Amino acid sequence: MTSFPKTIGPIKFLTQEEFAELTTVSDLSCYIVAAYYDYVGDYLMLFRGDGSFVQAPMSMFQDNRGKSLIPDPEQLELIDCGNTVKLGEYEASTRSILKELDPAYDKKCRDNEINLRDRKKVPRKASVKPRGKRVHSRKR
Repeated sequence: MTSFPKTIGPIKFLTQEEFAELTTVSDLSCYIVAAYYDYVGDYLMLFRGDGSFVQAPMSMFQDNRGKSLIPDPEQLELIDCGNTVKLGEYEASTRSILKELDPAYDKKCRDNEINLRDRKKVPRKASVKPRGKRVHSRKR
């Protein structure tokens, strides 16, 4: 019997419970619902809820928190309803992955951030509180 080298890892999916939670979401492109590791190309193939996909090179998964966590693609999991990709002890948010790999997603995030900032800058109308009778005096 001939042994073949690994080419891709098993496909990982969200659990049925987590996937069911996404049925009310309007934009499924923001969630990763399935993934596998490609041993030959050294990347993750990430499938989004809307059916599109992105290839994430393993080089983009680096520990920048100083905890010396090494991403382990053989322990690939999708957690938090598709909001997090877990590689052993290492975790990366779907948002950070998609912002780096999908220019349209990055633009949408930047537009949303600008809209949120603008909403915070809009002065709120002062509430009118009844006070005692006001008397206006005019100088003549």
